[in-house]
Amino acid sequence: MRNKGRVLVVDNNPKVLASVGDFLKANGYSVSTADSPQQALKLTQEEIVHLAIIDIRLTDDYDETDVSGLDLAATLDPAIPKIILTAYEDINLIIRSLSPDRRGTALAVDFVLKRLGPYKLLEAVEKAFRSKVRLNTRMEITWEKGLSWRVLVEELKAYRGGDESEKRKAEEELEDLVVRLLDRATALKMLRVISGRGGCGVVIARPSFGRVMGEDMVIKFGPRKTVMAEFANYKRWVEPFAAVRSTQLRGEPVRTPHLGAIKYSFVGERPGRLVHFNDYYLRDNVPVESIAETLRYLFKECCGLWYKSKRKPGDRERIPLDVWYRKQLPFQEKHVKELRDVVEGLVNGEQPLARHFRRQGPDRLEVTLDGETVSLPDPVHFALVAKSSFPVPSLVAITHGDLNGTNILVDGEGKAWLIDFFKTGWGPVLRDLAEMESVVKFELLQTDDLLARYALEKASLWPRSLKHPIQVEYPSRLAGLGRAATVIQQLRALACDVAETDDPREYYTSFLFYALKEMAGFKPRVGAERHFSVGQYHAFLSAAMVCETLERWGSR
Repeated sequence: MRNKGRVLVVDNNPKVLASVGDFLKANGYSVSTADSPQQALKLTQEEIVHLAIIDIRLTDDYDETDVSGLDLAATLDPAIPKIILTAYEDINLIIRSLSPDRRGTALAVDFVLKRLGPYKLLEAVEKAFRSKVRLNTRMEITWEKGLSWRVLVEELKAYRGGDESEKRKAEEELEDLVVRLLDRATALKMLRVISGRGGCGVVIARPSFGRVMGEDMVIKFGPRKTVMAEFANYKRWVEPFAAVRSTQLRGEPVRTPHLGAIKYSFVGERPGRLVHFNDYYLRDNVPVESIAETLRYLFKECCGLWYKSKRKPGDRERIPLDVWYRKQLPFQEKHVKELRDVVEGLVNGEQPLARHFRRQGPDRLEVTLDGETVSLPDPVHFALVAKSSFPVPSLVAITHGDLNGTNILVDGEGKAWLIDFFKTGWGPVLRDLAEMESVVKFELLQTDDLLARYALEKASLWPRSLKHPIQVEYPSRLAGLGRAATVIQQLRALACDVAETDDPREYYTSFLFYALKEMAGFKPRVGAERHFSVGQYHAFLSAAMVCETLERWGSR
């Protein structure tokens, strides 16, 4: 990025457009021009604009009532600062342009009279770039091997499979976001990408300030609307609970026409390199006791202040758990057909594991494993179609809402740090813990043996108390099964503390919907491709077994 920034000049006089445009270009700016509000609006929706210079009278220079330029300023993206440029000196228009509204935002950051000449305008432009745009064009960006702007773009779901021109434009927007997000750094090294589940991307980066190296930070980038929602969520649900040692949002979000970005830093002692929980769990040199302690720290310390908000649900919150999860995951009516198609594909597909499953009527499945055949409910029908009776949550609390392994970072001491607060807010108190169990079972269990996974399910779903030990009986010794059972037992012990009961019904119900989510949208995020089908079948089997357990308990 060689120029000083991108300026849009809007004026209905072509001579003014040419003279102002040429002057700003001569002073190092990239300039676009528009001769109408419609053209200006279209341009800002498609291209990066750092600053807009707008004439007041865009329709009729001789009409004293024409304030179409002010109307345009009010319509344009509020993230773009505006300078009003006019030949007409009217104190009322100056006041209207510069006075903040109820939200504290003014239409313009400056008001310049044309008669004062081009250097007065240049002074206003440079001031706006310093105070509002804060474009760090001198920052040197370097990359660890294998990283690039294109790699970051490929993290964004919206651009996977997109055409080349769209991806190049997204690269340009990402670079613009980063140089505005870190307006004081002299250098930035992109260290590694943390692949997530949603439509956004996360990169760990290390800024430098002259000869001083800064601490690693997280840059979250993605669709503009999603990033702005996460920013608002952080301000509402996370910032009031930020502890001495926590992930903290720094500064304001930055936006381009299509993308947005925010940055998080890690406040407090943070030894060692950060890795996401999935990698930490799978390391051979990390004992299961350390994983259990990390989870204890996560739910007691990181999420503990949120969970202290727990209370009985209010009148509007006294709705069954299936309704909660339909909204929060979400599972709307349009997804039911997709889920039914997934089930049919699993039962009638060509994968070898399909032989274990047969359709047994419209709402039942026949499953044959380890020499035994059982009849289980179709989980999609049971959870989303039939009028099954699900409990109302006994407690609600502020929860993270998307607590999967890629949204948890672990430092060298095994302490957890949270990122991604897009779904944070009020919800059933057990939803974070239930989601973590789904991650352990369907993403982190590294075995292709569906029978071994079935053994884990039988051991973990028969107890009628969350405090009951999980003892897996399986002929061959699989370290992964014991590890998973120990971690799940820790999650359930923590669930007892949070929910203030050892009754597993609400926990199992919450887990059911996360199993359906994994079944529907499963992708192999860790390990080799061969784990794809077994993880998806495991989620399918687990969901059906949970339904059978809830159905059996409900009949007693």
